[in-house]
Amino acid sequence: MKFVPPTGMTFVTAKQGSDTTLDSDPAADGEVKVTVISGVGNQTVDAGIVPAKLGDYVWLDLNGDGTQGAGEPAVAGVTVNLLDKESKPVKDAGGNPLTALTDATGKYQFTVLPVNTVSSLYCRIWQRLPSSSRVRTQPPIRMRI
Repeated sequence: MKFVPPTGMTFVTAKQGSDTTLDSDPAADGEVKVTVISGVGNQTVDAGIVPAKLGDYVWLDLNGDGTQGAGEPAVAGVTVNLLDKESKPVKDAGGNPLTALTDATGKYQFTVLPVNTVSSLYCRIWQRLPSSSRVRTQPPIRMRI
């Protein structure tokens, strides 16, 4: 059999724990091999799904080459806004724009993406930089999920 998760959701890792009646059965592709015996039921084939996650890292590109090099530090406190293909904020079920804030190590993550989100999402990163900083402008980062 094959499970197909809703758009924006992924399967949890299969076969976790020792109780096969409580674990998630499908592999990453959603497939589960099941033996069916006439007259015998099986009520233990289940699937755990979670929202897709989106995230990465923000660093200070000291030499402006677009890649993280040795000695280029993480930037904490950066607000990352999730945008749709029209550069409008993607909103949660309550109508609030989805934003993330980088932590002390520069990492950010959106952990709850709306189920019916379009396949093209963009992140726009906002950070107030010292006046002595050089700023390279680029279009929003495009990501496909």
